[in-house]
Amino acid sequence: MSLTDAECLALKDGDRVDVAVSSDRPVIFKDVKLRVSDQYDTAMHIDYDEANACNLTGKTFGLIIKT
Repeated sequence: MSLTDAECLALKDGDRVDVAVSSDRPVIFKDVKLRVSDQYDTAMHIDYDEANACNLTGKTFGLIIKT
């Protein structure tokens, strides 16, 4: 996550959040550990099996849920 986005959301490196993804098979990724740096863009990478489980293809947007 970018430092700017983290500051706007009152988050910091090492915090844990949930990420909700809408699709025809919606999913909430629980307990996602944030990596924050001024060198990063805000993005989440999931593996092939996770993407297939929720029927995701290409770029998809998620909702960060502070826990």
